[in-house]
Amino acid sequence: MKSAKLTFLYLLTPFILFGQTSIFSNHTHFTYLATYTDSLRNIHIQDTIYLTSSNTPWYVSPKRQKTIVWEYQTTLNANIKKQIHSLSWLKYDTTGFIENDKEIFIHPPRCNQYSYTEVAPFPQINYPLEIGKTYKKILFTGSHLGEWSNLKFINQYKIIKQEKITILEEQRTGWFIQSTSTSKLGVSKMNFIFNTDIGFIKLHYLFYDHKEIKLQLLNYK
Repeated sequence: MKSAKLTFLYLLTPFILFGQTSIFSNHTHFTYLATYTDSLRNIHIQDTIYLTSSNTPWYVSPKRQKTIVWEYQTTLNANIKKQIHSLSWLKYDTTGFIENDKEIFIHPPRCNQYSYTEVAPFPQINYPLEIGKTYKKILFTGSHLGEWSNLKFINQYKIIKQEKITILEEQRTGWFIQSTSTSKLGVSKMNFIFNTDIGFIKLHYLFYDHKEIKLQLLNYK
Protein backbone atom coordinates (compact mmCIF):
# COMPACT_ATOMS: atom_id res chain seq x y z
CA MET A 1 0.00 0.00 0.00
CA LYS A 2 2.87 2.37 0.79
CA SER A 3 4.34 1.74 -2.65
CA ALA A 4 1.00 2.51 -4.30
CA LYS A 5 0.67 5.78 -2.37
CA LEU A 6 4.17 6.83 -3.36
CA THR A 7 3.46 6.07 -7.00
CA PHE A 8 0.25 8.10 -6.87
CA LEU A 9 2.05 11.07 -5.33
CA TYR A 10 4.83 10.81 -7.89
CA LEU A 11 2.34 10.99 -10.73
CA LEU A 12 0.72 14.07 -9.22
CA THR A 13 3.98 15.87 -8.45
CA PRO A 14 4.16 18.01 -11.62
CA PHE A 15 0.66 19.34 -10.91
CA ILE A 16 1.37 19.97 -7.22
CA LEU A 17 4.70 21.69 -7.84
CA PHE A 18 3.69 23.89 -10.71
CA GLY A 19 -0.08 23.78 -11.25
CA GLN A 20 0.51 24.90 -14.82
CA THR A 21 -0.24 21.87 -16.97
CA SER A 22 -4.01 22.11 -16.69
CA ILE A 23 -4.85 25.80 -17.31
CA PHE A 24 -5.94 25.48 -20.93
CA SER A 25 -7.48 22.05 -20.35
CA ASN A 26 -9.56 23.00 -17.30
CA HIS A 27 -10.52 26.41 -18.69
CA THR A 28 -11.08 26.60 -22.43
CA HIS A 29 -12.94 29.90 -22.83
CA PHE A 30 -11.53 33.28 -21.78
CA THR A 31 -13.08 36.72 -22.22
CA TYR A 32 -10.89 39.84 -22.23
CA LEU A 33 -11.63 43.54 -22.21
CA ALA A 34 -9.23 45.07 -24.72
CA THR A 35 -8.33 48.71 -25.31
CA TYR A 36 -6.31 50.24 -28.12
CA THR A 37 -4.87 53.76 -27.92
CA ASP A 38 -2.92 55.41 -30.73
CA SER A 39 0.35 57.28 -30.17
CA LEU A 40 -1.31 60.73 -30.20
CA ARG A 41 -4.09 59.58 -27.84
CA ASN A 42 -6.64 60.65 -30.47
CA ILE A 43 -8.11 57.19 -30.99
CA HIS A 44 -9.23 55.11 -28.05
CA ILE A 45 -11.22 51.95 -28.77
CA GLN A 46 -12.57 49.46 -26.25
CA ASP A 47 -13.44 45.98 -27.38
CA THR A 48 -14.27 42.50 -26.09
CA ILE A 49 -12.25 39.60 -27.45
CA TYR A 50 -12.50 35.87 -26.77
CA LEU A 51 -9.88 33.14 -26.50
CA THR A 52 -10.85 29.50 -26.99
CA SER A 53 -8.34 26.69 -26.52
CA SER A 54 -8.41 23.07 -27.64
CA ASN A 55 -6.24 19.94 -27.60
CA THR A 56 -6.07 19.91 -31.39
CA PRO A 57 -2.49 20.26 -32.71
CA TRP A 58 -1.88 23.59 -34.44
CA TYR A 59 -1.21 22.87 -38.11
CA VAL A 60 1.78 25.24 -38.29
CA SER A 61 3.63 23.45 -35.48
CA PRO A 62 1.68 20.23 -34.77
CA LYS A 63 4.41 18.54 -32.73
CA ARG A 64 4.88 21.42 -30.28
CA GLN A 65 1.76 23.56 -30.19
CA LYS A 66 -1.97 23.14 -29.75
CA THR A 67 -4.70 25.32 -31.18
CA ILE A 68 -6.26 28.48 -29.82
CA VAL A 69 -8.75 30.76 -31.55
CA TRP A 70 -9.06 34.49 -30.95
CA GLU A 71 -12.46 36.00 -31.76
CA TYR A 72 -12.74 39.74 -32.41
CA GLN A 73 -15.77 42.00 -32.09
CA THR A 74 -14.49 45.32 -33.44
CA THR A 75 -16.02 46.55 -36.68
CA LEU A 76 -13.71 47.89 -39.36
CA ASN A 77 -12.38 51.34 -38.51
CA ALA A 78 -10.77 53.17 -41.45
CA ASN A 79 -8.73 55.45 -39.20
CA ILE A 80 -7.21 52.51 -37.36
CA LYS A 81 -6.64 50.56 -40.58
CA LYS A 82 -4.31 53.34 -41.78
CA GLN A 83 -2.17 53.01 -38.65
CA ILE A 84 -1.71 49.26 -38.37
CA HIS A 85 0.01 46.44 -40.24
CA SER A 86 -2.88 43.99 -40.27
CA LEU A 87 -3.27 42.59 -43.76
CA SER A 88 -7.01 42.14 -43.38
CA TRP A 89 -9.78 42.76 -40.87
CA LEU A 90 -10.70 39.41 -39.35
CA LYS A 91 -13.42 37.99 -37.13
CA TYR A 92 -11.43 34.89 -36.12
CA ASP A 93 -7.73 34.10 -35.90
CA THR A 94 -6.47 30.55 -35.37
CA THR A 95 -3.01 30.22 -33.85
CA GLY A 96 -1.08 28.16 -31.29
CA PHE A 97 0.04 27.77 -27.68
CA ILE A 98 2.49 25.68 -25.66
CA GLU A 99 1.69 24.36 -22.19
CA ASN A 100 3.88 21.89 -20.33
CA ASP A 101 5.81 21.56 -17.08
CA LYS A 102 8.53 23.93 -18.32
CA GLU A 103 6.65 26.79 -19.92
CA ILE A 104 3.43 28.38 -21.05
CA PHE A 105 3.58 30.35 -24.28
CA ILE A 106 0.69 31.76 -26.30
CA HIS A 107 0.39 33.71 -29.51
CA PRO A 108 -1.46 36.90 -28.55
CA PRO A 109 -4.27 38.44 -30.62
CA ARG A 110 -2.42 39.72 -33.71
CA CYS A 111 -5.14 40.88 -36.09
CA ASN A 112 -7.02 44.15 -36.60
CA GLN A 113 -5.86 46.83 -34.14
CA TYR A 114 -3.97 44.19 -32.15
CA SER A 115 -1.41 43.51 -34.90
CA TYR A 116 1.18 45.45 -32.89
CA THR A 117 1.52 42.58 -30.43
CA GLU A 118 3.56 40.94 -33.21
CA VAL A 119 6.49 43.22 -32.35
CA ALA A 120 6.28 42.97 -28.56
CA PRO A 121 7.12 40.14 -26.13
CA PHE A 122 4.69 37.25 -26.44
CA PRO A 123 2.97 36.10 -23.23
CA GLN A 124 5.30 33.49 -21.79
CA ILE A 125 6.02 31.89 -18.42
CA ASN A 126 9.06 29.75 -17.65
CA TYR A 127 8.82 27.46 -14.64
CA PRO A 128 9.60 27.38 -11.81
CA LEU A 129 8.31 30.83 -10.90
CA GLU A 130 10.75 32.71 -8.68
CA ILE A 131 10.98 36.41 -7.79
CA GLY A 132 13.94 37.96 -9.59
CA LYS A 133 14.16 35.21 -12.20
CA THR A 134 14.95 36.26 -15.77
CA TYR A 135 14.51 34.39 -19.04
CA LYS A 136 14.77 35.12 -22.74
CA LYS A 137 13.26 34.06 -26.05
CA ILE A 138 14.29 35.04 -29.57
CA LEU A 139 11.61 35.27 -32.26
CA PHE A 140 11.57 36.19 -35.94
CA THR A 141 8.80 37.68 -38.06
CA GLY A 142 7.79 36.27 -41.41
CA SER A 143 8.05 37.91 -44.82
CA HIS A 144 4.47 39.19 -45.08
CA LEU A 145 4.48 42.13 -42.64
CA GLY A 146 5.87 45.03 -44.66
CA GLU A 147 8.44 46.99 -42.62
CA TRP A 148 8.08 44.41 -39.87
CA SER A 149 9.14 41.53 -42.15
CA ASN A 150 12.15 39.31 -41.46
CA LEU A 151 13.12 40.98 -38.20
CA LYS A 152 14.77 39.48 -35.14
CA PHE A 153 13.23 40.18 -31.73
CA ILE A 154 15.08 39.56 -28.46
CA ASN A 155 12.41 39.14 -25.79
CA GLN A 156 13.59 39.40 -22.18
CA TYR A 157 11.47 38.71 -19.10
CA LYS A 158 11.87 39.34 -15.38
CA ILE A 159 9.59 38.17 -12.54
CA ILE A 160 9.17 41.23 -10.31
CA LYS A 161 6.94 40.15 -7.46
CA GLN A 162 4.24 37.81 -6.19
CA GLU A 163 1.26 39.10 -4.23
CA LYS A 164 -2.38 38.46 -3.47
CA ILE A 165 -4.74 40.25 -5.83
CA THR A 166 -8.45 40.23 -6.51
CA ILE A 167 -9.28 38.31 -9.69
CA LEU A 168 -12.95 38.28 -10.60
CA GLU A 169 -13.95 38.90 -6.97
CA GLU A 170 -11.66 36.15 -5.63
CA GLN A 171 -8.37 36.49 -3.78
CA ARG A 172 -5.65 34.72 -5.73
CA THR A 173 -1.88 34.87 -6.16
CA GLY A 174 -0.63 37.05 -8.97
CA TRP A 175 2.85 36.92 -10.47
CA PHE A 176 3.98 40.28 -11.90
CA ILE A 177 6.30 40.03 -14.89
CA GLN A 178 8.01 42.77 -16.88
CA SER A 179 9.23 42.12 -20.42
CA THR A 180 10.87 43.96 -23.31
CA SER A 181 11.31 43.18 -26.99
CA THR A 182 14.31 44.72 -28.75
CA SER A 183 14.66 44.91 -32.53
CA LYS A 184 15.67 47.33 -35.29
CA LEU A 185 12.33 49.04 -34.70
CA GLY A 186 13.22 49.97 -31.14
CA VAL A 187 11.98 48.65 -27.81
CA SER A 188 8.42 47.51 -27.07
CA LYS A 189 7.31 46.60 -23.54
CA MET A 190 4.72 44.30 -22.07
CA ASN A 191 3.97 44.03 -18.34
CA PHE A 192 1.60 41.26 -17.32
CA ILE A 193 0.06 39.42 -14.38
CA PHE A 194 -0.12 35.64 -14.36
CA ASN A 195 -1.97 33.18 -12.12
CA THR A 196 -1.09 29.47 -12.10
CA ASP A 197 -4.75 28.38 -12.05
CA ILE A 198 -6.26 30.78 -14.59
CA GLY A 199 -3.39 31.99 -16.75
CA PHE A 200 -2.85 35.51 -18.08
CA ILE A 201 -4.90 38.01 -16.09
CA LYS A 202 -3.73 41.36 -17.39
CA LEU A 203 -1.40 42.43 -20.20
CA HIS A 204 -0.25 46.00 -20.75
CA TYR A 205 1.64 46.76 -23.97
CA LEU A 206 3.56 49.94 -24.76
CA PHE A 207 5.04 49.82 -28.26
CA TYR A 208 8.13 51.37 -29.77
CA ASP A 209 6.05 54.11 -31.46
CA HIS A 210 4.02 54.86 -28.27
CA LYS A 211 0.82 53.04 -29.24
CA GLU A 212 -0.74 51.15 -26.34
CA ILE A 213 -2.86 48.02 -25.89
CA LYS A 214 -4.33 46.62 -22.66
CA LEU A 215 -6.01 43.26 -22.09
CA GLN A 216 -7.91 42.54 -18.87
CA LEU A 217 -9.51 39.17 -18.06
CA LEU A 218 -13.28 39.48 -17.60
CA ASN A 219 -14.36 35.87 -17.38
CA TYR A 220 -13.24 32.27 -17.87
CA LYS A 221 -14.84 28.85 -17.89
